[in-house]
Amino acid sequence: MLSSLNTAAPLGHVLAVGGSSASIRLEANSALAGEPTRITIGNFLGIETDASCVVAVITNVDGSEKAVGAQAGSLLARADLLGEIRTHDNGSLVFQRGITRYPMIGDAARS
Repeated sequence: MLSSLNTAAPLGHVLAVGGSSASIRLEANSALAGEPTRITIGNFLGIETDASCVVAVITNVDGSEKAVGAQAGSLLARADLLGEIRTHDNGSLVFQRGITRYPMIGDAARS
């Protein structure tokens, strides 16, 4: 829906959603503007859903083999879901706290 906001390649995809948080598999070597992206606690992400862009903040990053399995270069991030950016009736973009449409498994996450 809001894909025109950010045309960069996704940093990762949603693996799990529970309550007010999501687990996201991130590629450690994802490039933004040709340089590696630093994925750290406190980074904001946008998770694209069919109805909005869910705004999330990374609260935990895990690169252990137990967390990411055999996918070398991947990280598992936990992110708190803060709210969503929706298109208002007049076409303007509006941030609202809380989530009305939760992300689904496989939804793209971007910085």
